[in-house]
Order: sequence, then C-alpha cells, then structure tokens
Amino acid sequence: MAEKIKIGGIDPGLASGGFVVLESWPDKVIAAYSLVEKKGGAKKARAEVDQLLTFIDGWSDNEFTAAALRALAWRDSFIAALDDFESNHGAVDVFAIESFVDQRSRAKEEKAQLIRNRWHTPLVMGHLAQVLEDRGATMRNHKVFYQNAGIVIRQWSTELSALKSRSDRSQDVVVPGDVAVTNDHTRKALAHAKALSLRLQHKEMQCQ
Repeated sequence: MAEKIKIGGIDPGLASGGFVVLESWPDKVIAAYSLVEKKGGAKKARAEVDQLLTFIDGWSDNEFTAAALRALAWRDSFIAALDDFESNHGAVDVFAIESFVDQRSRAKEEKAQLIRNRWHTPLVMGHLAQVLEDRGATMRNHKVFYQNAGIVIRQWSTELSALKSRSDRSQDVVVPGDVAVTNDHTRKALAHAKALSLRLQHKEMQCQ
C-alpha cells in the first residue's frame, strides 16, 4: 500500500484563488481555503499607488504597481492559509498548481477585460513559486507540479459539476471532506490535487 501523502492543490489568481489539501490514499479533503481578494482590494491598491508615486511624475506604471501590490496581498493570504494548515496538520508533501495558458487568440468580445489583464496571474505565480521554494518545494525536487487547466478541469468535469450542484451542503459527493469545498476556486484547486493524486498513485503502482 502506498504511503499517505498530503497534496496541496492551488488555483492562483490576482482577484481570486483556492487552496485545497488532499490526503492520499485513499483520497480525502483535509482543508480548503478560499483566496478571494477582499472587497475593495483593487481600489485600496490604486489609492496606495497614488500615495507611493506622488513624488514621481510621468514615467510610473501605476497599473502594474497596483497589480504588484495586490499580488503581495494574495501572497500574504496564501502564506497565512499554508501556515494555518501546517500548524494543524503538518507539512504539505507536494503541490499541484494550475499553470497559466495564454489564450488571447481565442478571446471573445465579452472577455476582453479578462484577456487584457491576463498577465495578472503570472505575477501572482512568481510570488507563489518563491514562497514554496523558501519552504523547500520546487519543480526540481518533485514537490511542485504545474498542471494544464484545459486538461485537468475537463478530466474532472463530472466531479466538479457534482460539487457545484449538490443539493445537500452537509454531504460529501466526490471524496470525504469535500463539504469544505464551496466555490469555483476551491473546486478547481481540488481537481488539481485529485489529478496529481491519480498520477502519483499510478507511478507508485508502476514501481511496485
């Protein structure tokens, strides 16, 4: 039997995100954290930029500076969630992170604003990678895995639909403990953790 491990699934995003930790095997959700930006976060960042840059005229990139401040806030929220989890349950063994796929060429008119700000997610992911590296988790030591959402979310679409449409919010529908998974961001984070769990279990079976 494979040794139990804790898999952290992460859906990163400047205004939103989710962090779900899955214990494998058998799979069960230990904790779920919503990393959605606090109401007024973008406005607060713009106001701080106005204060920071009053002494510089003309060349400042206010939009990027505001996004950078918001990315720092997201980083701090993730660190707080990770600290909370590890203080109660111990270290996360591996992380499954939704990668960034630039789909500008497939953009529709109604998604123009989203596509224009597509660089926001990589900004957050840079901070995320540094936080994890500071804790000893990197791609090279096989503790960080980036996964394509276009593949993972499609693969787990049935389970995601069941989570989203469940009628009894007190009942698990996919894995034990998934009542803690309550919004799109934590659902996506769970899908990434589940996908990595399956991949690692398959590799474990091949090595036996």
